[in-house]
Amino acid sequence: MLILTVNWTNAFIITFLGLTLVFIVLCLLIGLLHIFGIVTNKLSGEQKGTRAKKEDEQYSEAVFEAENAAISMALHLYYADVHDEESDIITIKNINYRYSPWNAKKH
Repeated sequence: MLILTVNWTNAFIITFLGLTLVFIVLCLLIGLLHIFGIVTNKLSGEQKGTRAKKEDEQYSEAVFEAENAAISMALHLYYADVHDEESDIITIKNINYRYSPWNAKKH
């Protein structure tokens, strides 16, 4: 009977207001981060010279070439079927085994 004593109208109002407040704050944070992104892009764009842009282009070209090389090598190894042929038999060999009366089995 404890369920009947709860004022469900107030509980729903508090829940709705809480969720609405969280949603509004998240939207404001997204807007604030978007504005900061625009401002920092404009500031860094003004400070960057043509030399820095050329270095960035050369770096991105080198990364692009390295990625292409890694992908092509992976595809080559996959399609060339380069791997070891192994049997599905598991064997355990005890190399350090010596006869001793302590481990002798009686029949």
